[in-house]
Amino acid sequence: MKTTGCRRLRWLAVVVLLGVLPRNLPVTLSAQTPKPRADHWLAGTYQYPAVAGGKVGSTAGFELIETDAIAGRLKVYWNSGAAAGSGNVTLFASADTAGHWPARDWRPYPMSFRAGRWEASVPVESVDIPMIFFLRVGDGVGAGARLSAMRTCVPRAAGLEEPSRIFWPYLEGFEDGLMSWRSFGASSGVGPLEIDPLAKQGKASLRVTVPGAGQSVGVATTRVRGWQIVERSATGLRLWMRTRSGAGRVRFTLFANAGGPLEVVMAYDREVTLSDRWQKVDLAFGRFGKGPLAEVDLLALEFSADGAREFLMDELQLLGPWKLEVE
Repeated sequence: MKTTGCRRLRWLAVVVLLGVLPRNLPVTLSAQTPKPRADHWLAGTYQYPAVAGGKVGSTAGFELIETDAIAGRLKVYWNSGAAAGSGNVTLFASADTAGHWPARDWRPYPMSFRAGRWEASVPVESVDIPMIFFLRVGDGVGAGARLSAMRTCVPRAAGLEEPSRIFWPYLEGFEDGLMSWRSFGASSGVGPLEIDPLAKQGKASLRVTVPGAGQSVGVATTRVRGWQIVERSATGLRLWMRTRSGAGRVRFTLFANAGGPLEVVMAYDREVTLSDRWQKVDLAFGRFGKGPLAEVDLLALEFSADGAREFLMDELQLLGPWKLEVE
């Protein structure tokens, strides 16, 4: 009798509950709801980096590009429609808001062909900073190379809840080449930048050669980003620098929105003298001219000497509330 009574009470509760629920509610099955796209074609005008060789990208043939967060990593996929992968496909990605086209920091990531499509993992340091990317099919910038139009993705919208790369204050050690470096200013025609095996740490440094007295040579890098400065509460920059022999001088300048109509130039308040020994050069952001640090996208260095001189630099780092190992 007790069991039967409990069953009747439960049935009565169900009937009452059904009676108070609104009728004709739309039924939504989550499994059938398509997931919103986390990436899309970038609208407006934009500028490709030098690695594109002046080519213009297209959406044709690249319709099946998508991003997704898999096992804590941001993945980019491209279904080229081919049964097998042949040739080389490289993903070029740049973390920053749209714009900064003359001074974006692009990183290359080779794509692999697996399970009928091309894929690559892109390291993510901040899940809320947009990732702009494009694909290059083929080697270099020859006649056979093709570029996709640019796409943009916010990693968090793709499902990435945490960064896939732990913040690391070392911005450049020159072990991976010079893609983020360029000749700058009046010295832009002096010649290509060169890697030198004499390094403060590792196996590579950047070598800059001043031809003679009364001349200066400028170089610049896109490695320093305003969003990193703000997000990490960075207080300055550190480089290790020296000459091959003799003495030399170097001036530093930060640019915000470099090369654009909103460009702001922020010069460091003093010139630094270098010798033939490695020396630590710390540059506090507070000693640069006034400007929007959040929009910084270029660091320029100008070298000069009383005669022909070779300069070396290594280990570009952010300074802030953390300890750096290289001393």
